[in-house]
Amino acid sequence: MLVLLTILAAALSIPPSKGLWSEDLNISVGVSVADYTCPRSKGFWQHQFSAALGIQGSGFFSLSELDDMLLAINGSSQIFSFDQPSIYDRAAEALAVLKPPYADMEEKVEAQLLALWLNHVSGYADGYEISYDGTVYDASSLIAAVEDALVNGDQDNYVYWKDAAETFNTSFDCGP
Repeated sequence: MLVLLTILAAALSIPPSKGLWSEDLNISVGVSVADYTCPRSKGFWQHQFSAALGIQGSGFFSLSELDDMLLAINGSSQIFSFDQPSIYDRAAEALAVLKPPYADMEEKVEAQLLALWLNHVSGYADGYEISYDGTVYDASSLIAAVEDALVNGDQDNYVYWKDAAETFNTSFDCGP
């Protein structure tokens, strides 16, 4: 997106008696605004929780904002139940899901699913869809499919669902 700003200034009004001039200035400035509202990777969300918990770096979201997302997920997910009494405990649990190492493929699926959920509840997934193996998914339809596979213990397809969720989380160029 390119935004043009026009600044009209009559700021240079120096008295002619000083031997200088007085004139209006018309200045146009181009400002490029990056779109940060597209789906983000599992690593992005892992960093947001690490930063909010004071473990490493700085992030885009406060601990409170991340907690609001977890509570929204808690009310809708068949897999995740962030129902600990402490905001810190909920964030630490989310970080534990997102952060490697993973014991098995089920944990890898859950990590990508949580990132997909975070993209969905944050609004980052709004309007985005992927075509994966001939099927078109938006965030909510992919979340439902991945959760069904996990609930039903469909281990033979865990790699497929991990890859599908990861594809959604990483397929869009949205800047830093």
